[in-house]
Amino acid sequence: MKIKAKLENFLEIFAEGMGQSFRDHRSIHLTAPGWYAIGLIFHDVEFRSSLSDVEKKRIYKRLAQINWTRYNSDFFGMLGEKDYDEMVNPTSAKLVAVVTLQRTWLII
Repeated sequence: MKIKAKLENFLEIFAEGMGQSFRDHRSIHLTAPGWYAIGLIFHDVEFRSSLSDVEKKRIYKRLAQINWTRYNSDFFGMLGEKDYDEMVNPTSAKLVAVVTLQRTWLII
């Protein structure tokens, strides 16, 4: 299977697994760090492993089940710094701020 077909297959499985959440532009999976993380996983699964197609599909489906929202505390410290939206809502939950190239991008 050519790389284009592999990538299309992966994105189809991933998007289908996420459902409507796939199009939520506030989620981390549609940020540069999110695409980077997803791309690394895709590369490792497709080109650095000897997994069967069934195993690959299982991994892609599981990847789609991750909570990709900016409020997922599993991302704090990995994709950026935790921050509070105290100016807008003093009781709001923690959210991820992506720190890159000397700038902080707050994922809203």
